[in-house]
Amino acid sequence: QGYSSAASDVYKRQFYKNTTITSVYIGSNIEFIGDHAFYNMQRLKYIKVTGTRLKSVGRYAFYPNNTSKIYIPKSKYSTYKRLINKSRIGKNQKYVRF
Repeated sequence: QGYSSAASDVYKRQFYKNTTITSVYIGSNIEFIGDHAFYNMQRLKYIKVTGTRLKSVGRYAFYPNNTSKIYIPKSKYSTYKRLINKSRIGKNQKYVRF
């Protein structure tokens, strides 16, 4: 089950410990992801960043999820990978360019 929103930010703890969402799509309108926004979402399997406006990822935004893959656009791969790693993410994630 996914979640969709037209917001420009994902707020601090917005999906904290959510038990139903299995995938997250970070769309073209998202610029900021707050601290602990997707923290401890144990059913989260993958994250796909489709937008190119992301500027900031808060502390522990995706930690410690069971996410196996994080899809990042080729044009922003190094920038977004650095932002996500800086926020402290779990150990088993694999980054995929698309």
